[in-house]
Amino acid sequence: MALVRDSTHGASREAIERFERVTGFALPHVYRNFLLYWNGGRVEPEPQIRSAANGEVVTLLSSLFGLNRERHADLEANLHSVADALGKGLLPIGHDPGGNLIVLACEPPHEGEVFFVSLERLDDEEPLSANDLICVAKSFGDILSLAEEAQHAV
Repeated sequence: MALVRDSTHGASREAIERFERVTGFALPHVYRNFLLYWNGGRVEPEPQIRSAANGEVVTLLSSLFGLNRERHADLEANLHSVADALGKGLLPIGHDPGGNLIVLACEPPHEGEVFFVSLERLDDEEPLSANDLICVAKSFGDILSLAEEAQHAV
């Protein structure tokens, strides 16, 4: 079974290195490997994403972004569309069925952690605060594990 749909091939090492160079993001090893193998796509079935703090369901994971893909599914395009609203060190890596973002922290103190950010909050004129970020995983590997578990449950 495929972890993601609509993934025709992995990203090249050169494309990943270019992304890191152009954006200044140092991607975690597990996320780099995901891009090399899958390079984004639709996640099916959509796994439940829970708060790391209390285990409550926050959303479903619908899609993970890749490099050099259609605009709505492209990592760099999505970063540029929300970079100012997200702030330094947060990389949008996917979205839920409603378009809310799943973001990866690429800088301390939360480096490697994955967060949910409401699209409504991004449209607000106020900068994001720590209260706007809901931690949903301690690592991107945990997100991949949720997707794999959802597939095995079908």
